[in-house]
Parts: sequence; C-alpha cells; structure tokens
Amino acid sequence: MPVKVSRKITYLQFICALFIIGLHTAFAKHFGDVAGWSLWLNHAVRTLFDAATSVYFLVSAMLFYRAAEGKRYRDVLLAKAKTLAVPYLLWNTLLLLHTLVRGYLTNGYWPQFSVWELLSQWLVAPADSVLWFVQVLAGYTVLYPLILWGVRRIWPALAAIVITIVLCCGQWFPIPYA
Repeated sequence: MPVKVSRKITYLQFICALFIIGLHTAFAKHFGDVAGWSLWLNHAVRTLFDAATSVYFLVSAMLFYRAAEGKRYRDVLLAKAKTLAVPYLLWNTLLLLHTLVRGYLTNGYWPQFSVWELLSQWLVAPADSVLWFVQVLAGYTVLYPLILWGVRRIWPALAAIVITIVLCCGQWFPIPYA
C-alpha cells in the first residue's frame, strides 16, 4: 500500500476513533430545558458519530483482510488471540473483581454466583459493556474463512445482505440503537 494511502487511512481511523468517543458523550441532553436547539444538535451530531462506528469497522476489516492475506488461518487466530483475547480477559477480570468487591462493600456480603455464572461473566458476557466491540472483532476473526469465502463470491455476499435486511426490518434481530 502506498504511504500516502496508508497515512490517509490512519487519519480516517483517528477521526473515526474521536467520533466514537464523542458518541459516548451525551452532553447536550442536559441543556434541553435551557436551549431546545441543543437536543436537535445532539441528535445530528450523534447520527454523524454513529456513522463513524461503521466506517471504523469497515476500515479495520479491510486492513485485517489485507494483513491476513496469504497467512495460515492458525497464524491469524494466534495473532488475534494476543491482541484481542488477552486484553479482553485481563480487563474483564479486573472489572469482574471490581463488581464482586463493590457488591461486598455496598451490601455487606459477597454476591452469590455459581461457577458457570462466573465463567459466563468472564468469557461470554463482559462485566463492562464497552467490551462488546472486542467480542464482535473476535467473532469476525473466528468466522474469517467463511466471510472471506462469501466476499470472494457474489451470491453469498448478496444473500448475507438480504438476510441481514430482512432480520433487521422484521425486528427478529434488530440492530441495537437503530
């Protein structure tokens, strides 16, 4: 990839990252009583910031597939395990411990969890909901060969788009926050 293109992609990712941070701030809703226009402004800005999330994922996926091209699937999984699974498990462990200790300090007793519930909280359902994107990236990494097969053939890609639209429009599997 030419340096100019690489630099532009890096800038685009940086801007999208800033917009995603902005998405998590809803400051204007607090001024609704004083300045009604702030609610409209907040909605417009949040719509733009929502789009940044999709663009960020799209650019990240493009870079992932370029970097993974020609590599063995096992090597791709091992590389992503280091960059996704290890930070996810460490962060989730800290937040799960924080939740348990906070429960003890506020209620005077340790929250009761079965071993299965603790494993589920640690591995599947993040203690911090912000980790959803790491779960999505891990899912894409595991499904990498299937996604790549679909992208290289037109009909599976079109079928996936149609199925997604049907599921979202039918509210069987709605897109969150849409």
